[in-house]
Amino acid sequence: MNNINLVGGLVRDAELKFLPKGTALLNFSIGVSEYLGKDKGDYSNYFDCSMFGKRAESLHPYMGKGQKIAVEGLLHQDRWEKEGKNFSRVVIKVHNIDLVGAKKAAAAQDKSFDAAGAFHGNQKKDEFEDDIPF
Repeated sequence: MNNINLVGGLVRDAELKFLPKGTALLNFSIGVSEYLGKDKGDYSNYFDCSMFGKRAESLHPYMGKGQKIAVEGLLHQDRWEKEGKNFSRVVIKVHNIDLVGAKKAAAAQDKSFDAAGAFHGNQKKDEFEDDIPF
């Protein structure tokens, strides 16, 4: 079984690239704190992540440094050879991302987030103001 779920903050702005066939590739790193105890405090773990497709492309504007997210995916080991030496690294292939809290800059640009960070789709602010049910 290969499944991983993490909640943490983006270490830097996500990078969006397009592969030769036009598929979107979103690369980012997430920092996750681990509490070690009263005397030792917190320890930070950092994980490289990749996500492909239309969803990755649409999430890019909201994936700025400091954004808190939850990721779900699997561990994948990339292997390559360079100048006769073998290299590898483990990356999280992300299948799903949830924005845990709206980053203020993204929320200010996108009117579909309210001041508390709640998502309201693409409705206009005063669309329901006159529609009081009582």
